[in-house]
Amino acid sequence: MRLHDIKPQAGSKKRPRRVGRGIAAGQGASAGLGMRGQNSRSGGGTRPGFEGGQQPLYRRLPKLKGFPLAPHKKYTTINVDKLALLPANTEVSLESLKEVGILTSGKYP
Repeated sequence: MRLHDIKPQAGSKKRPRRVGRGIAAGQGASAGLGMRGQNSRSGGGTRPGFEGGQQPLYRRLPKLKGFPLAPHKKYTTINVDKLALLPANTEVSLESLKEVGILTSGKYP
């Protein structure tokens, strides 16, 4: 088997519907899009989230009350290289790391 021998299974690929190719083709004239209106024109339709000129929801929401920014959690950072210098089977807690001098303050979790 070679790459140029590979073909899709018989019946798995349907030919695309040819719309707008005359009235006898079944989807002629308006091509199934209706007679008039924005969505029947070429390039018709609007961008996602467009609400006809009304201020869209994604621009309204932050202006409303009740959307506070979540408080950011702060953590105490520990250098892993300094942890590797500890002897084997050493208990690691905030108090023991302060005693060794790896941590300066254990103010945050």
